[in-house]
Amino acid sequence: MRAVRSAALLSAVLLPAALLAAPTVGAPVPGAPAEPHARADDSGWVKLSTKEITNLAESDLLRTSDGMLHVVYPQKSGVNGEYEHTAVSTTGAVVSRSTAVSNWGALTSDPILLPTPGGGMQIVFGGLQDTNVANPYSAGHLYRAVSDGSGAVWTVNSEALVKSGYGYASYGTGATLLPDGTPIQGYPLNSTFTWRVGTTPLPTNEATPPDQSFTIAGGTLLNATLAQSGGNVWAAWYDLDNEGVFVRQIHPALGPVVKVPGQTSDAIIPDQAIPMVVRPDGSIVVAYCIGYPTCNSVGVWQLGSTTVHKVPGSKGADSITMDTGPSGRLWVAWAVGEKIRATRSSPTGFSFGALRTSDTPDSYYPIYQLKVEASRSEASLVANDSAGIYHRQLQPGLTLEADPKKWDGDKSKTVTFRVTDADQPLSGVKVAGGGEKCTTNAKGKCEIIYSARKPGKIKVKATESGFSPAVVKLKVKP
Repeated sequence: MRAVRSAALLSAVLLPAALLAAPTVGAPVPGAPAEPHARADDSGWVKLSTKEITNLAESDLLRTSDGMLHVVYPQKSGVNGEYEHTAVSTTGAVVSRSTAVSNWGALTSDPILLPTPGGGMQIVFGGLQDTNVANPYSAGHLYRAVSDGSGAVWTVNSEALVKSGYGYASYGTGATLLPDGTPIQGYPLNSTFTWRVGTTPLPTNEATPPDQSFTIAGGTLLNATLAQSGGNVWAAWYDLDNEGVFVRQIHPALGPVVKVPGQTSDAIIPDQAIPMVVRPDGSIVVAYCIGYPTCNSVGVWQLGSTTVHKVPGSKGADSITMDTGPSGRLWVAWAVGEKIRATRSSPTGFSFGALRTSDTPDSYYPIYQLKVEASRSEASLVANDSAGIYHRQLQPGLTLEADPKKWDGDKSKTVTFRVTDADQPLSGVKVAGGGEKCTTNAKGKCEIIYSARKPGKIKVKATESGFSPAVVKLKVKP
C-alpha cells in the first residue's frame, strides 16, 4: 500500500538545481434522470495500456455525450513518460487510442480528466518536459492538455495551472470546474496545499499573481481530491501525521479543517485519491476506510452530516473508489485479495444493493489502483495490477428474498418472493425455479405455489434486463 504518489514520476530525470531547492445537503432533484441501462451483460477485462506501467499509475475516466468512455493513464515510453488515452464503447470494446502527452522527462502519476465547456476534454497534470531550465514546460507547474470530444489529437496549452514550480512533485493532484467552466486545481506537498483558480500564461514571472495555499502544522498531506457544488469547492486529503481523512472548503472562501467522522486514532493510509463526489442534489459524499490496522468497512459520509454509513460486505477493502450517476446512485468499489467488489446505492440516501464480485485481471497480480465510472446503470471499472491498465463493466445486482425458505414436502406450500434493488422494490422481474414461475408486482413481490414433492433443494433465479441475476435456494424437508 503506497503512501505518497508524488514521485510517482514515471521516469527518473536529472532535475535542475533550482527545482531541487525549494454544505448543507440539498433536496433531491425532482425528475432526476435514470442512468441508461447496459447494452450487454457483464463484460470481461480488456487491456487498455500498450506499454510498461508502474503500480502507482492512476487512471481517470470521463464519459462524453456520445456515450464513449474516455480513460487517461500514465505509462512509460523508453526512459521518458507519456499519458495514453483510450476510448471505450458502451459495450466495453476499445474503439481508439491516442497519445495525449508524449516524451516528457517526468510526469505525475495521477492525471485528472475533465470536460471543457465546448464538449471537449482536458487533462490536468504536473511534470517536467526536460532538463532545460529555460523551457517553461520544465518549470515544474501544473499544466493541461486539451482535445475535442474524440480525444484523437491533444495539445498542451501554453499556460500554467499554478504559478508554483513544485506541481511536478505533487503528493496527489486534485482538479474540478467552477459552474462557468473555469478550472480550479491544486496539490499537496509536505504540509502545504497549493491551488489556483483559472490559468496563467507561460512563462510565469514576478508579475504573475500568486497561488493560494494553506499549511497544516505538523502535517503531511496526500492523495487530494477537489469537488465543486454550487460554486463552492472542497478539498479532501489524507494527513499522514495527523492520521486521517480531512476536508476543507477552499473556494470562494477558506473554511475550517474537518476530520471525517468514524475513524480511529490510527487510520489506514489510502493508496489512491480520496473518493469524493457530488450528487445531483448538490450534496458532497466522501468514502474512506474505517478501522485499523485492517479495514473493517468502507465508510460513506455526506458533508454536513454526523452519520457514517457502512458499506455492507466491505471488510478488508483496499483501493476504494466511488462515483455517482445522473439519478444520484453511488457506485462504490474496492479491491480485496484477488477479488474486486462493488455495490450500487439507491438514488437518494445510503441503502446499498447486492454485492457484485469480479476476479482481478490476473490473479497473479494484486490491484494497486482502481477507478469506477457510474454515468450509466453499470459500473465501468478500470484497474491497475502493475502488469497493465484494464477495463471491464459490472452490472448492478438484484436482491432476491424468499419466505419461507424451508418447508415439509408432504404438502403444498406458497412461497412469497421479493426482489429489490438497494431496498427499492422492482416490478416486472421474472422469478423462476422448481418448474414454476411468477412476475413481481409494484411492491416487488410475487408468489409461487409449490405442490407436494420429494425432499430436496430448489434453485430459484430472478432475472431482469440490465441487472445481474439473483439466486436463492429453497429446501424441501422430508
